[in-house]
Amino acid sequence: MPTILEITDIIGTSAFAISALFLYKQYKFDLLGLIIIAILTALGGGVIRALLLNQTPTIFIDNTPIIIVILSLTIGYLIKIKRSFEERSSFLLLDAIGLVSFSIMGSSIAIEHNLGYFGVIFISMISAVGGGVLRDLLLNRIPVLLTGGFYGMVSIIIGTIMFFFDINIIIMFGIGLFLRLLAIKYKWSISLAKEDNS
Repeated sequence: MPTILEITDIIGTSAFAISALFLYKQYKFDLLGLIIIAILTALGGGVIRALLLNQTPTIFIDNTPIIIVILSLTIGYLIKIKRSFEERSSFLLLDAIGLVSFSIMGSSIAIEHNLGYFGVIFISMISAVGGGVLRDLLLNRIPVLLTGGFYGMVSIIIGTIMFFFDINIIIMFGIGLFLRLLAIKYKWSISLAKEDNS
């Protein structure tokens, strides 16, 4: 039986992989392009995390993550989930699930490595947004991390809570997802610039 952390990892991987279907129509990817973007988004953060912790990235020694990405894409395409992705809310929900899942995963791994507070929140954020940053750079877009309002802050908050408190992962997932969805609904922002209403 998979552990709660392994289930969290699978959920995050699947959510980020399927979110690539939202972009495939916009950027007119071919099949290989879609797979590359899905793998980069879903697994890129984990690769960066592993390298920072002086580990061999899991995808280089275990086929399971790639299989999860391919299966998620296939299932998503077969049930024509891409049609609902024409609504931005569907993409944002999947992205929120991936963000929270990988923030929890990253925080847990950092704590297991006895990292300090800054190390935990940094690994939490890299795990969650690293793949998305690589994706956006490849697509010549400004990474969401830099413009997405409360996006990166969710990872920092999750890392902070998990560092200071021994909290149940399922409860942490609920808190993190609720926080991200609130941020989306109410358009929370930590922008330094005032909106130009002229």
